[in-house]
Amino acid sequence: MGIETVLLERIDRTELSERAKALKQRFHSATPGIAVERAVLATESWKETEGEPVVLRRAKLVKKVLEGVPVTVFPGQLLVGSETQYLRGCYPQVDFDGCFLGPLIEEDRGKMTLGGPVEKGVLTPEAWDTLLELGRFWRGRTAVDKARELGRSVLGSWYDDLSEAGVPRYDFKAQLSGCLMFDAVVSRGVRSLIREAQERQQQWMANRDHDFGKLHF
Repeated sequence: MGIETVLLERIDRTELSERAKALKQRFHSATPGIAVERAVLATESWKETEGEPVVLRRAKLVKKVLEGVPVTVFPGQLLVGSETQYLRGCYPQVDFDGCFLGPLIEEDRGKMTLGGPVEKGVLTPEAWDTLLELGRFWRGRTAVDKARELGRSVLGSWYDDLSEAGVPRYDFKAQLSGCLMFDAVVSRGVRSLIREAQERQQQWMANRDHDFGKLHF
């Protein structure tokens, strides 16, 4: 996946209103903040739903997060609700992968990198301690932990051998939001997507190979 330079040039040429210019200036001059409200709510939900089917647990986690995170509107904004309490901030996705917390936090107390080594966000002392505690809770429970367990159960030592050889892990970049196709879920329904997946599996088996395990591999 490359960088769409043409699209970036079009964005740079876009004429902004005075309101938008002021917001852009404030955004780029603001120090990024690390918010922990989502992590706290996600952890509370996971504890409350222990023993339930994982699909329901994830659904209830999302519900609790959406109902509990603060809704902040800054002066000049037309879209209601910033992602965090900060004009420029983010939530660590501890429930997807919490193993990154320890090394990142220990590098520079009170700061954490934001997807790379160049820029760091600031944490309050309370948020710092909270993330360390939540990171310990999620160890062995995250989606990435489960993906690694599955990879090793299916591939054995190959899973780690491939990683050591430089092949990206199956759980690599697990925190990326990706394209979740919510529009298709709303317009067509989940059953329609399931049928489409089953049809494509059948096509693969009919046209390529009867060893269905190779498709997953």
